[in-house]
Amino acid sequence: MRFETLPKQQDRGFVLVYRDRDRALVSIPPQAGCGYSLSFNEVQLELSETGLANHVWGYCPRESWQVTELEPPEAALGELRVMPDSPLVPGVAARASTTRLPVFYNEHKHWLCFGNPSAGAEFRLRLAPGLIVVGNSSLITALWVRIDRFDH
Repeated sequence: MRFETLPKQQDRGFVLVYRDRDRALVSIPPQAGCGYSLSFNEVQLELSETGLANHVWGYCPRESWQVTELEPPEAALGELRVMPDSPLVPGVAARASTTRLPVFYNEHKHWLCFGNPSAGAEFRLRLAPGLIVVGNSSLITALWVRIDRFDH
């Protein structure tokens, strides 16, 4: 799998809500998807038909979160295109990692990080106000997601 960075093409206006009742991350208002996604454990980075990363959603139990004081790095506005080695199948997520990723949470700033929160990278892209990807042309090292609201 390869990743390409592109100039910002569209603004994404959504907030990310964590629902305690089902331990889910959801975008409000709901974002359109076409069934293509890249998975970070059970959280999906939803992709457009052309492979552009759009929004996140999925199951993410708080019990798995490790406390951190780290925050996402400064990131340039941009787009991320995912270019799979084989065609994506609608409804079947491509895995971002062959192993289960650690999940870190900064409770003061409300940022979740899937992967390595201190990894260096070729790119740091802000796809939306609360969505940052960090990586290089062949690997996403961290996915940062800011929780805007908790529904208890």
